[in-house]
Amino acid sequence: MITLRMPKVDGDGNHPDITPTHPGQQLGENTLCQPPGELSAELFVRPDSLTVLRTIDGHVAAKTIRATTAGIEIENFDSGAKFVPETVSVDGIHSLADVLTGLAADPTRLVIRGRLGPNRKPAKSDGAVFRRKTVPGSTWRGYFEPAARRWVCIDIDEPLLMAGMSQAEDPEAVVRHALALLGRPWRDVTVYWQGSSKAGLPGILKIKLHLWFWFDEPVDDSQLRAKFRLMNKRDGLKVVDEALADSIQIHYTAAPVFVGMVDPLQRRQGVLSGSVDEVAVADLHLAPLPMAKAKPGRAKVVLPSPMRAGVVSKTALPPSPSKEEAVASPDRVSSAVIFHQRPRAGLYAAILDDILVLARHRHGGGGVGDGERDCFLFAATIAAVNVRPGRMEAAASELATILVPDKPEIWVASKLSALADRTARHVAGERLLQGGKVVSPIYSPTVAWFVNFLSITDEEMAGLSKLVSGAVSRRRRRGLTPAAQLKAECRERTHSLALAAAELYCRRNLNAPAVARQLGVGERRVWALLDVVFAEAEALAGY
Repeated sequence: MITLRMPKVDGDGNHPDITPTHPGQQLGENTLCQPPGELSAELFVRPDSLTVLRTIDGHVAAKTIRATTAGIEIENFDSGAKFVPETVSVDGIHSLADVLTGLAADPTRLVIRGRLGPNRKPAKSDGAVFRRKTVPGSTWRGYFEPAARRWVCIDIDEPLLMAGMSQAEDPEAVVRHALALLGRPWRDVTVYWQGSSKAGLPGILKIKLHLWFWFDEPVDDSQLRAKFRLMNKRDGLKVVDEALADSIQIHYTAAPVFVGMVDPLQRRQGVLSGSVDEVAVADLHLAPLPMAKAKPGRAKVVLPSPMRAGVVSKTALPPSPSKEEAVASPDRVSSAVIFHQRPRAGLYAAILDDILVLARHRHGGGGVGDGERDCFLFAATIAAVNVRPGRMEAAASELATILVPDKPEIWVASKLSALADRTARHVAGERLLQGGKVVSPIYSPTVAWFVNFLSITDEEMAGLSKLVSGAVSRRRRRGLTPAAQLKAECRERTHSLALAAAELYCRRNLNAPAVARQLGVGERRVWALLDVVFAEAEALAGY
């Protein structure tokens, strides 16, 4: 039995949020095991938890390292194909470290990122299931499904140890070197580290580490895999194992079993504290999740019934106004300024916030002219009405305190009489036939209309969220793409490596092969890095 820190239980030994699935099945305090049988689906829907799989039929989830007369023999994992799933709740990096420390002593347990699907139960009484995942969009029903997690394990297996480093003598120095290879934002965060099975063995010149981190919010498997791929591409070698981002990929947690020899590592795991305990997901610049594609189909237009009170019938609707009529009569708006279907209120709430920010930026000190003042008032109330009809008066009053604080409420109401009439007609249920579509009487302009109507400049758009032109929006998207982030990280890493190479080559009098060994790069890369430093020095000297 493995003793671990578990959630609190009530007086009967039950978890307060989980009901046993059959009589006699209880979660004992401070234990990981539970009796086999039907498993509660709620055990597998907690985002901050570990899915622990227990091997059966004598299978072992640990390597066996044996000393023989011919040398050291390594017997690989033999974890089998079926496992008994269990869930352990974790609430931070230190809670995660406690659980993993307990698992390190049990060669029959391992961890995966996925969770048992809510409709999938073990087929037999022993509670064992196959480690298979459900394929989205397919009829194949596996037992496990992806789950966004706040924890991640990074397997570093390929980078070379620096000269003089030893995982057996100073494992924390190796961990710090590995964190430096990962770069921001990993390098100054609290991490739980484990030496992998081959760590410390004779002849092993590479870093052999498992690094466990805690995120400040859950991260999806696909986003994590894309980030790992970018990290490897940035450094030109396999720094991290991308496979650990898969929902059913095994995370081996048990220490190896040594036969005829002692463990070369005096300490195989530990916690290295950083300035913060959580990795900021915002600093990872993850790729956005793909949006589900809507099925194509024609939207049905339901014409209003003339029998409903306050609704204009189809035959009584006026024809769509021409451009000249719309200019001559501002109370009738052309279809170019109206959406056929009103967008979500959230868009207009953001537009209203931008209008108030813009008003404070331009006219916070007063001195606004009548025409500018009326434009702001008209735009703000249109946005407010699209959020909620009752929001119009509050938005007008808030804007008036910025632009014309000395004007009475009756003045503001007089400016909004035409828009208030349209709002009342909308609330009463009246709809207009506009360009073959049934629309609301209130105005619903596009973002581009607001930008043009208020003559917003590119400099002013820097402080706004929604009222931006297409060109500014495209520039913002380019600046946040994974490719742009990759280029920035590559430039930063190249410059730091170049300074390190110059320090070793010029001040410590090491030759290029020695510098390459120290930095864990190729000799040709060393000369390229030195060229960067020399070019900067020549530029500063004015050559």
